[in-house]
Amino acid sequence: MFKLFLRGRLVALNADDGGYFEMTRGPIEDVSVDGVFSEDGYTAVRLLSAGSPIRRIQLANIFGTYRYNVISFTNHRVHPGSPSTFEDISIRGVFCSKSGQGMKSDPLQAGTSNMALIWIDAPAVVSSLAISDYHRTESVWPAENIVIEPGATVECLQMSNVSVINRTPGAIHILTNKGTIGCLGMTGVYAKAEGDTARGSVVSGPGVIRQQGRQNVFTVNVNPGLSK
Repeated sequence: MFKLFLRGRLVALNADDGGYFEMTRGPIEDVSVDGVFSEDGYTAVRLLSAGSPIRRIQLANIFGTYRYNVISFTNHRVHPGSPSTFEDISIRGVFCSKSGQGMKSDPLQAGTSNMALIWIDAPAVVSSLAISDYHRTESVWPAENIVIEPGATVECLQMSNVSVINRTPGAIHILTNKGTIGCLGMTGVYAKAEGDTARGSVVSGPGVIRQQGRQNVFTVNVNPGLSK
């Protein structure tokens, strides 16, 4: 396990980069990252594709608190117009929440979507994404949980053994979809908003979901359906 008290991005898998930072570019394939920990980190793992694909990646056992993202699928506009391609990505064993240090956060507001724990930015195309054993108990800031931005696509998203416990006064959605999901599977999902006020939902956002199936999805003070 990488037990680090660093800020910035602890792990950066950049298939491309910009300017003098781009000494070389090309596909990143067949990588396993197992064990990342940070207190008040910025981002645990960044995946960056702006022309070159990222394929067959396993990210496992990520712990700690983060100001920005736990995992981001980005392109950073380093090569505008280039495809941002991610294939066969597995995320397993996430035990994380937000850090409030150094951030102008409102305990009632989620803030901007690029602050989500898992952030999929446009124009990402993710062929297959599996998220399992993901657990967030949030007491600091109701930032978005998992966001798919407008113009981003996840062809197949499978979520299993996921729990989000919201101890803030704001709303947290398990998944906010503003883009396109080809098929969405949810198994063993639990969402709870503590206190007397119902808030948040399992799925939120105006994006397209072409097919979906759910099994053993349970909620307490959280809308079990789709919230626009």
